[in-house]
This record gives sequence, structure tokens and C-alpha cells, in this order.
Amino acid sequence: MLTRLAGVRNGLPLLSALLAAPSLAFAQAPAAPAAPPTEPASAPAAEFSPAPSADAAAAPPPAGAAPPAAPQAPAAATALEPHQPAGNVPFASEPAEAPAVGALDRRFAFKANFGIGGFDPGDVNRYIKSRVPSNSYQTQGFSEMVLLLSFDVSGAYFPVRFFGIRPNLLYLFAPKVLTVQGGESQGYWLHSIAPGLSLDFVYDTRKVARFFASPGIAYQVGWFEGYEAHGLGLELALGTELSFGERRAKGISLALVVRSADLDVSSAPASFDYETPVIRDLNFTAIMFRVGFQVGM
Repeated sequence: MLTRLAGVRNGLPLLSALLAAPSLAFAQAPAAPAAPPTEPASAPAAEFSPAPSADAAAAPPPAGAAPPAAPQAPAAATALEPHQPAGNVPFASEPAEAPAVGALDRRFAFKANFGIGGFDPGDVNRYIKSRVPSNSYQTQGFSEMVLLLSFDVSGAYFPVRFFGIRPNLLYLFAPKVLTVQGGESQGYWLHSIAPGLSLDFVYDTRKVARFFASPGIAYQVGWFEGYEAHGLGLELALGTELSFGERRAKGISLALVVRSADLDVSSAPASFDYETPVIRDLNFTAIMFRVGFQVGM
């Protein structure tokens, strides 16, 4: 037993020397040589960093850190011109007006006219006056026929913007009613049909109104109390057209019309009264005011 204890005692110094040797060798190991200097690398591109969360923004700054800079107020906006947005980008306050479409784009047009005017059909008025009894007098109206009414329809073709060809059909009528003593009424009716052709010369300023001059010619037939007359009639219309709607296709026209039509009687009634003046012509010469309604396509 004593022998074993002595052996352990003798081995303790050797064990302590072995344990101290590695630490000594580590402490005495020479330092590694320094790396040679290198050129500084260029700064890497900035990477996207997410916006701080609400918690991070609400957290107080660390002790000793400089307080954050107060946000700067935006620069005062400079005065802008009327109807001009920020950034000095000009724009028109209203859209540019598209050019109006002229008569060239409205090649076809259809019109209906109503007219009223005055005239003097000489032989017809003498005939009416002779029919009033000599021993009576008129209680309503007068014997002369002076009012002429008209209605016509037409279609026009415009090969160019300022010129059109218009065939038409015209109906003219002049009513006359008079009352004599005793309550007896007498009525007379002068009427005529005239197919014709006119030319439209248009002055178009590409605005609402157009101005036109329309000379025309017609073959006219008239009737009165069994008399029938034929002949040519001439017409000149001067006026303006107020256009509206899409492509200015619709319009209302106002015109002053001068007509010349003195028709020779070609047939008379079979019965003949020597006391009644003979009618040799039916005269439709007149000055009229005409209103028209037109639709184009």
C-alpha cells in the first residue's frame, strides 16, 4: 500500500509538466505575417432597405443620439396662370373646336318650304268683281284676290361644296271668300302646280349660317273656274340657312322669293257669259316670304 502511494506521489510532477507544455508552446508561437495592403474596393450599390415599421418609428432614439431633423415645409407654390396646372404644363381651357362640315359632306338634302306673299292676278280679279251683284254690297272681305300661298318639296345634290342642283315640285294656291248682302257667300280658288329645277349657289363660312341664291325655272299649269293655262315660270330665292345637328345636316331656311309666271289660257269653260270679263291669262307673278325645313345625308 505504501509502495503504491509512493509511486503516485512520484508521478505527479511529471503529469504537471506534461499539462503545462502545450500552453507554453501556444504562448510562444510566432504571430502570423500581416496581409499586404490592397486598393479600396468601390462602394457596392445601395440596396433597398424596407421602411421602418411603426414600432421602430415610435421607439425613442438611443441615449446620446442627435434628435431627428424637423421636416421642412414645402416651398410656396408659384402663382399659376388661369387654367394652368402645377408644373407649368399648359393646356387649353376648352377642347379645340373641330372644323364644321360643309355642304360637300352633305351631298344630298331634302327640303319642304311654306310660303306666303302678295300678287295681282289682273283678269281673275276683274272676273271676281263682276260676279258680285250690282244691287248688293259686300259685308265681309273684298273682291280682289291678293294673297298667294305656296308649298313645295325638293331634293338637292351637291357635287361640290358651293353648288347644288335641286329638282322641285311647287303648289301655289290663292283662296278667296266674300259675303254679300243677304248672307250669300261666294268662294273662288286659283291654284297651280309647277315642277321645276333650280340651282343652289351657297356661300358657306363653316359657321351656323349659310347664305344662298337659287335661280330656277318651272313648267307651270294653272286652273281657275274652268280656265286652264300653261307656261314657264321663273323664280329667284335669296336667303340664309341656319344649320344644326350632326354634320350640320338639319337646317331651317328663310328666303325672299320673286316669281314671274304669266300663263296664257289654253282652254276656257264651254258656257260663256257676255257680262263676265274674259280671262286671257292666269298671272302668278308674286313676291313671297318662304320658310323651309331641310334634312341632309
